[in-house]
Amino acid sequence: MKPTTHLSEARNSMDAPETEVLLVNTRSLSRAGRRRFNKRIRDLKETFELNPQLFHRRWNRIVQGWLHEIHRRANAWAIPDEQLKEFSKAELIDMFKLEVFEVVDIAESIIEASGLEIAEGVRAATIGELKNECVKAVAAVIDQRLNYQIDKKVYRRIRK
Repeated sequence: MKPTTHLSEARNSMDAPETEVLLVNTRSLSRAGRRRFNKRIRDLKETFELNPQLFHRRWNRIVQGWLHEIHRRANAWAIPDEQLKEFSKAELIDMFKLEVFEVVDIAESIIEASGLEIAEGVRAATIGELKNECVKAVAAVIDQRLNYQIDKKVYRRIRK
């Protein structure tokens, strides 16, 4: 296979047609959501093959987005316990009280769908970082004193 210089050329020369792109945990997605998911996976694979440095920049931007989402979801839970007990899970989801660790599941599905080469390079570091950040974000919402103990455990102290 000759080297390609443009993403559209690489897209046409890829081995698997568009319909064979892996779908992982997309049952709940709409048709447009599945298309976006497939496009993101296809673009990550193409970028990884053509320009690994650009891939790592894009991957870091995606991970930063997941970290932001983790903190957003954790901060949404910062309501008093006596009020929290009054709501069912469905009501909490309607109030945008989403599960914090679900972001890790989303990341795992994207990593798994990206293929073995990409997964080997980014899985361990990404999942470890996301899980660590989930624990820290939840600890900060529960009790600020827990956050110091967790940060001390991972050899980092955040001064607020």
